[in-house]
Amino acid sequence: PKNTDSIGGALRVGPVEVVVTRVQYRKRLTDGLRPKVASEGAVFVAVDYNIKNVSRKPVEMFDGPVVDLVSPDGIEFDWDLDAASSYERSDGNNGKVVSDLNPGITTRNDTVFEISSEMVSEGQWFVKFSAGFWESSEALIKIPGPEGSSTKPVNPSRVGDATKPTELQPRITPKQQLANFDPKNTDSIGGALRVGPVEV
Repeated sequence: PKNTDSIGGALRVGPVEVVVTRVQYRKRLTDGLRPKVASEGAVFVAVDYNIKNVSRKPVEMFDGPVVDLVSPDGIEFDWDLDAASSYERSDGNNGKVVSDLNPGITTRNDTVFEISSEMVSEGQWFVKFSAGFWESSEALIKIPGPEGSSTKPVNPSRVGDATKPTELQPRITPKQQLANFDPKNTDSIGGALRVGPVEV
């Protein structure tokens, strides 16, 4: 996509202009309502960004941009609500939650993602802003990786075909579980076993 920039660059997404101002990689969040520790093998990616209404009309809540984190291979990750409640940018968040964003006004916003520590060091990641419900424009912001991460180049055009992470399968009944049981997939406490897309 042509609508790509780095931290500090302003990009138009529908009726608003977005700028990512800071990205942090943290194991623990203590800035918000309650402390939050990253899951085992994971890290929080905290993103500070500004939104400005550059149109001539108020922007309603559903018209504001949707924010995702995109991996080097084009997988999109949703924000983590629990983690976001434990983080607040150092200069304060004054983003609109319910009310409209009127023309010419800029708000300070933030969001948090929880990502595998291994995956986050594999190459170029992006923050993706998608226009609200009624529009289809998008913007990609290239973000720096954690210290020591790989710098292998990634073509941002791959991100346009991004897919959501695999969803967990619907719960099945105990009878179905017994019918599909694989006796080879057995272990004791402390052993790791694969169950669909997850390891337990």
